[in-house]
Amino acid sequence: MSEEIGPSIDNLIKFYDQSYTVGEEKVFTILADSPGQEITFIVENYDFKDKSILEVGCGSGRFASMISNSFTGDYVGIDFSESAIAICCQRNLGERFQFQTSDLHKSESDKKFDFIIA
Repeated sequence: MSEEIGPSIDNLIKFYDQSYTVGEEKVFTILADSPGQEITFIVENYDFKDKSILEVGCGSGRFASMISNSFTGDYVGIDFSESAIAICCQRNLGERFQFQTSDLHKSESDKKFDFIIA
């Protein structure tokens, strides 16, 4: 079964890498004018002040950027797109924000988080 899934995952990773390389706003047109209703809702309705957050599929770090001014906890953002993580790292959000190219299914971390956003 994993042999059937492998090429599909590889193609998905390539798609996202290319999308972030050319500019996500050119590929994901819903992002062109706003951060998105889901992100705005989460930021407006939850207090992340001293919490730990894992964001699975963090993309280019839009959510992390939105909370960076008021956030005092620990944040880990993972994405399987190296291009997306490169954009996240360029945002320079501070040492509380860690970004990693990773596949959640292969993670062996036992770290606990107050919030997991996917």
